[in-house]
Amino acid sequence: MNLLYGVDSPALAWLKLREHLINRVCPIEELGIMQALGYVLAEDCFAKEDLPYFDCSLVDGYALKATDSFGVSKSSSNYLKLLDRVEIGAKFDSVLLLGTAVAVTAGSALPRGADTVIRLEDTNLLDENTIQVNRSVSPGENVLTVGEDYRKGDLILSKGRKLRAQDIGVLVALGYSELKVFSKPKVAIISIGDELVPPQKKAEMGRIRDVNSYLLSSLVHEAGGLPLRLGIFPDSLEKLTAAIEQGLKIADLVLISGGRRDHTVTAINKLGNPGVFVHGLALKPGKSTAIGLINDKTVFVLPGQPVSVFVAFELLIRPLLQSFTTLPQEIVFGQGRPRIKARLNCHLSSTTGWEEYVQVRLENTLEGIIAHPILDRSRHISAFPLADGFIGIPANTERLEAGEIVEVIVYP
Repeated sequence: MNLLYGVDSPALAWLKLREHLINRVCPIEELGIMQALGYVLAEDCFAKEDLPYFDCSLVDGYALKATDSFGVSKSSSNYLKLLDRVEIGAKFDSVLLLGTAVAVTAGSALPRGADTVIRLEDTNLLDENTIQVNRSVSPGENVLTVGEDYRKGDLILSKGRKLRAQDIGVLVALGYSELKVFSKPKVAIISIGDELVPPQKKAEMGRIRDVNSYLLSSLVHEAGGLPLRLGIFPDSLEKLTAAIEQGLKIADLVLISGGRRDHTVTAINKLGNPGVFVHGLALKPGKSTAIGLINDKTVFVLPGQPVSVFVAFELLIRPLLQSFTTLPQEIVFGQGRPRIKARLNCHLSSTTGWEEYVQVRLENTLEGIIAHPILDRSRHISAFPLADGFIGIPANTERLEAGEIVEVIVYP
């Protein structure tokens, strides 16, 4: 629903964007497993073998037959002959019989004939050939059996999963050394403005450093994309058009921040169809965000103010980046960061018709998590280091009351 003339609600803008989306899935590449962290799997991964593929001890202790410990207690011990010691990577060639034990360490193979392991602390080593058993143990106790983690052919990780460090560990344990993954979507980032200077330059009167291209590059990288900063361009229709053309050639998505809005819209409409189809958002901060499509590639026109850029990215661009490795219909508006419930510590007022986002600091208390709005600085860049996340005030809500439960989009 268009709440204000000339602008769309963020949710409606997302629906329009999805209508224009072509299923542009990134190409598949094969990477060494150490390079695959953070990439999205392009195939299902199945267990190539049982894991573990041998019975092993979970603790340091002694492998034995459980029946040799039945009825045993601290006041009624049993004594077993110690045959050998099995280190990790070695094996016991004989078969363990009743009345005998073999010393094992956590991770070492269970000797044939043994069906349990008793912890060191529940025994006494009387001499180099004799142990005293001081408690009973059940068959299978302290033992990881063949296939207990995975059976050969089990589905381990599904296509579409973003690989975490712990996923890499599991796949290595199952013998994977290379993985098929989706290439990271390339995102061209263009900064427009005669007032912009690079970060290493001193900002003289009337000049400001190019914050947005570095902020966007970091956000794209964090979201699983490959940022391509094209640099700072003067506020000229000709130069802007050339920059967008360059971005379209090398990237899957183009982000433009700053500059004269009329120049940007004219350049996008000139370069291809359907051109700009979202001309603004009923969003605070971020009203001047626009979205266009040049042939089959999406272009975002973002405000110059960094907090506005950040909010627009989180609501629209982060979930769009996910669509390059997932079917678009599976992507949800605003999806990407974890969300938690918190209790608001003060009232917040808003303007009806505008969806407003406010940065908050979170506090863990005995009564639960409290959200403290950073009222004076929420739209200022100085709020970034102070904030743990942000909350949204719906367009049809004039006020959130103190004590109300709100949903917080949490920063890493």
